[in-house]
Amino acid sequence: MSLPNGWVEAEIREIAAINPKHPADTDRSQNVSFVPMPAVDEHLGAIVDKIGKTLGEIWTGYTHFADGDVIFAKITPCMENGKAAVAKGLANGLACGSTEFFVLRPETDISADYLWRFLRQESFREEAGKHMTGAVGQRRVPRPYLESHGLPLPPAAEQRRIVAKLGALSARIARARAELDRVPMLTEKMRQCSVEQLLHGEGWNTVSLEALLSSGPTNGWSPKSGPDAKGTPTLKLTATTSGYLRTDEAAVKRIYEDVPSDSSLWLEPGDLLIQRANALEHVGASAIFTGPRKTFIYPDLMMRVRIPDRNLTKLVWYQLRSPTIRRYFRDNATGTAGNMPKISGTTVRKVPIIVPPANRVEEVVARLDQTFARADRLETEAARARKLLDRLEAVILAKAFRGGLVPQDPNDEPASALLERIRAKRVTAPKAKRTRRSASS
Repeated sequence: MSLPNGWVEAEIREIAAINPKHPADTDRSQNVSFVPMPAVDEHLGAIVDKIGKTLGEIWTGYTHFADGDVIFAKITPCMENGKAAVAKGLANGLACGSTEFFVLRPETDISADYLWRFLRQESFREEAGKHMTGAVGQRRVPRPYLESHGLPLPPAAEQRRIVAKLGALSARIARARAELDRVPMLTEKMRQCSVEQLLHGEGWNTVSLEALLSSGPTNGWSPKSGPDAKGTPTLKLTATTSGYLRTDEAAVKRIYEDVPSDSSLWLEPGDLLIQRANALEHVGASAIFTGPRKTFIYPDLMMRVRIPDRNLTKLVWYQLRSPTIRRYFRDNATGTAGNMPKISGTTVRKVPIIVPPANRVEEVVARLDQTFARADRLETEAARARKLLDRLEAVILAKAFRGGLVPQDPNDEPASALLERIRAKRVTAPKAKRTRRSASS
């Protein structure tokens, strides 16, 4: 790729020290920041949840860094997710964190924000991913790869202009993301309000769920399964956690058994599935089975109920999603420490269901269908917009590192002079004394 006038191609090790250490005589009684991997916000490039520690507590076994350093997660999946940040606001200017961070300390007149944004590029992360080594799930970017990776280096003044422009654009993108992140909360509130408002009227009755059932609740079956199993497909809990049926690869597995065709375990369209065990926030999650008949069975951690009328089935499903009934399930769940909370068949049978007069059921369900469909569309559009924002950010970053985001200034000192100055400084810099420990590290 041809570079603009005044730019040069540099290796990362030429413009930043990799994994520098705190000096051995650093006061270890002082308070510093401890930064676990989850504390790095991949979009903001910020450390959002620093923990106070004394340096002595975390001197060994952790990566050291300081204010102004760039930290970069080298392990999957954190690297692919863009876990990188510029360290700022550290206690006493110092921190320790996961050994899965690379630390890059920029040389004078190398912008830490410029370097961080380069590492955040989707193209950089994709290319780095091709060079990762190690076992699946624990693959890492090798240090030699990072050190020798090329970086388009503009003059120091242009680095500052690029960072300022990217900062302004990123702030606008961040505000848009924040608004889009609110959509699922707002749409869920829309659904909940529609259920609460529609299901109250004169002449409406409250009955126990069992009064509406033709069968159930009955637990499913969870025989042994495995990656090489070729028997009957069965749903996982994931298949119904969202409130809608999923039958994709992540939500279905096969067992080693072949379930007989006359088994009562086969799911039929219109069956209502309720999770009888899961994390407390998910226990009682329900979905209507909309797949083909006699194709899937369901696991022991789900119950199935059948209601003869299609509209009543949907009416019950809408109410099972309401805050009132989800709270009822949580309040009636049982379990011991270390085990999933569970609800019993008795708890499910006694769920209070509001039923309108028979001549109003179809109308109420149709109105709920419209509201839920609108909420689903809003969520889909928000997710699509979120992807477009991610793509927009990637395009902006790529443009910045091609030299197309801000104009060049012929009066800027060329980056070649900056690079020569860094090299000369390194040649004349005194060599650090190596202790027995550091010589073997």
